[in-house]
Amino acid sequence: MAYPVNGNKTELNRALRLSASFARHLLKRIGHDRLTVSAGYMAYVTLLSLVPLVTVLLTALSAFPGFAGMGEKLQKFVIENFVPAAGEVVSEYLHQFVANAGKMTAIGVFFLFVVALMLISAVDQSLNYIWRCKKKRPAVTHSRCTGWC
Repeated sequence: MAYPVNGNKTELNRALRLSASFARHLLKRIGHDRLTVSAGYMAYVTLLSLVPLVTVLLTALSAFPGFAGMGEKLQKFVIENFVPAAGEVVSEYLHQFVANAGKMTAIGVFFLFVVALMLISAVDQSLNYIWRCKKKRPAVTHSRCTGWC
């Protein structure tokens, strides 16, 4: 079936107008939401929150003899996957931080965990702002069967 030439030009013009309109809207949103600043902030806070979480996890694992080797594996995983470029420096500081955190009391470990959760919550709030989410996520979630079980 042959299409009229004018119909193709009209559809092409419409598609170009829609693409240009979308590009203008996207650039406006990038500027309004300061996405470059937000991206840097979220990357920094995410890495910053990993240190207390890893410390709390390693402190908890060190209490059980069965998990003795897990601490080193976890540190190696975090360094290789999250900060591969600065692996040696981060590894050294992470070892020092974990060694000092091992001397903390249970209350100190608890507050370190709370600080890590607060940092992760800040990343969540930034993502909610970018995606214009009005409804907050519950603090504790549980799985429900939604028909895909």
